[in-house]
Amino acid sequence: MKKMRTLAATVLSVSMCAGLAACGGSSANENTTAAAKADNTTAVAAESPAPDDEPIVLRVLSAQQAENPEGDIERSISDAYTALHPNVTFEYISVKSSDFNQKLTALATSGDMPDIFQNSFNMLPSSVDLDVCEDLTTLFEPEFLDKFEPHILKEGYYGDRLLYIPTQSMPAALLYRADWFEEKGLQAPETWDDLAAAAEKLTEDTDGDGNIDRYGFAMIGTKDSSAGTRFQLIMRSFGCREFYEEDGVWKTDVGNDDFKKAIQTFVDLDLVHHAAQPGVIETSYSEAANLVVANKAAMMLTGSNALGTIYSQNPDLKGKLASCAVPKGTEHVSSPRSLGYSVYNKGEHKEVCKDYLKFCMEKENNLKWTEISYRIPVIQDYYDEPILQNEDTIGFVDAIQYSYEYPQFLGLTKSYEIIGSVYQSLLTGSSDIDTASEKAKAEMEELIKSYE
Repeated sequence: MKKMRTLAATVLSVSMCAGLAACGGSSANENTTAAAKADNTTAVAAESPAPDDEPIVLRVLSAQQAENPEGDIERSISDAYTALHPNVTFEYISVKSSDFNQKLTALATSGDMPDIFQNSFNMLPSSVDLDVCEDLTTLFEPEFLDKFEPHILKEGYYGDRLLYIPTQSMPAALLYRADWFEEKGLQAPETWDDLAAAAEKLTEDTDGDGNIDRYGFAMIGTKDSSAGTRFQLIMRSFGCREFYEEDGVWKTDVGNDDFKKAIQTFVDLDLVHHAAQPGVIETSYSEAANLVVANKAAMMLTGSNALGTIYSQNPDLKGKLASCAVPKGTEHVSSPRSLGYSVYNKGEHKEVCKDYLKFCMEKENNLKWTEISYRIPVIQDYYDEPILQNEDTIGFVDAIQYSYEYPQFLGLTKSYEIIGSVYQSLLTGSSDIDTASEKAKAEMEELIKSYE
């Protein structure tokens, strides 16, 4: 195919639609669908490149196609690209997030890899293991990469290779009910002690029937990535690293005094302050978000995408929510929690993939993720947009500066169950903190050995 010309297009944003349906929105059957026609709400003010004689179909593996409205956003962008380049169409392979790694492995094993596939900060190690990612530093010019927020772009790297281009970010922060804080004369919590005190005051029987019906903190206590990625933030805020590399050797802080402080701080929100909802160990992200939606929880640790989930179900909460940095034990922390695309390293259409990914980064396209599902853009120059200056979003944007480097240990996801067993054993009273911590330390060290 002839080299794509630089696009000087302005694509109008799609109209607002239903908000994000959580980490795992409404699922679609795994199927393959084509996105070839331009969205009728999209206007293009640029000359399309000269047509190529050979039609090109870019195959895209995406978990966002199984979600609403993410699938529609993704298609609107590829539709707009097809409007500029009619010979290029897109064929989506839709798969639920929970099945993504299994599907990617199956496609890689069978030699049926797509041209582009979704990737993220927590899926990257698995794709590295499969050896299917093009090093994008060989495709993209340094001048283009310099436009990205550096903490976000860093998540796409494995060593010195850039293996996926972030297209959106869901930085971690504390989401809270600003109206309830104002009623109680509370300030946004700076420390975990501040959060515990505020959570106690906000836990109430609001209708006077003798039963607590509002909780200070929506506590996520499952033994999976839903809780694990959030508890990592608490650990890190106390200086405890789940994994770190030293002289080429992986190590862990799990089991040390900082780990115990993080665990105790977390479980005490329920056991001591009585500020968490019933059924903590069965509460994952979706249940916690639903508590906020139902006006039953004042705070939760989450990414910015939760705003889309919450507003889609309860629009009346707009203007009542605010965000701030994750409270500190010894320091504030965050994770950009980026999502983007990798290019198959043996694909035939790498230059077209490159041109399309650049198109995704144009302002109107990148901001669609913010306008509809409250995901933060990845290009620094877009942060002055009014939607990112509101009380509900600005804390997520500001939190990016506190980002820590995500450990690229291949067995990271297996640590969630190990660490989750510690806080669950304390919440249920089946173990004490010293015994549970020692057990977790031994299991983490064994996990590290299994990857040597």
